[in-house]
Amino acid sequence: MKRINVIFFAILMAFVFSIFVSLNPVSAITAGEIIQKVKTANPGLKDYRAKMKCKLNASYNINIGVRFKGDFYYKAPFRYKIKLHNVPSFMSKYQQTFVDSFGPIVKPQDYNYTVMPDQTVEGVNCHRVVAVPKQEMGDLLKVELWVNSSNYILEKLLFYYKNEGKIERRPTYSQIEGFWLPIKESADFNFPSIKLQAKLETLYDNFKLNQNYPDSMFTDKQ
Repeated sequence: MKRINVIFFAILMAFVFSIFVSLNPVSAITAGEIIQKVKTANPGLKDYRAKMKCKLNASYNINIGVRFKGDFYYKAPFRYKIKLHNVPSFMSKYQQTFVDSFGPIVKPQDYNYTVMPDQTVEGVNCHRVVAVPKQEMGDLLKVELWVNSSNYILEKLLFYYKNEGKIERRPTYSQIEGFWLPIKESADFNFPSIKLQAKLETLYDNFKLNQNYPDSMFTDKQ
């Protein structure tokens, strides 16, 4: 009887799994193909600069609400630079974590990628990819990417850090001069080990496209 119960349970689990896969199919496209399409989602875009307007609400011993500005620079395929202005002192220790969360995660030599079952993000069908660093990258453990299956822009990113830390980013895009560019973004920061919770809302405007920025102005991370 016990053996029959075990067999029945195994069959039931297999059936449930088959339903899950049928409802959330794994993409036929490979992780490498998805990442390559993300890198080439805006053909013809060499670089751009956008002004950033940031609104931060944080709980870190006390509740804090601040606003600050910045400049975001991008150069294809995935170089970036962020200059923040008037950043509050309590953020200075975590400013690099904030900057790194904008960093490129489509550099195959630095990550191992795994395709997961497709999911929808606010009604948009997305390929889901998990990126795990090949070597230690500070406290970062892995990143989940939700990639729009039609135009291959990043709809959602979830960063996992040691001690259960997380950053979730949700960009909103618009076509500017024919390119898909972020015009706003919401990011949730949760680091329970240091009792830090924060929500950051960022607006991007005043875009300047294809300015031929030199390599020398960008960080080595690319």
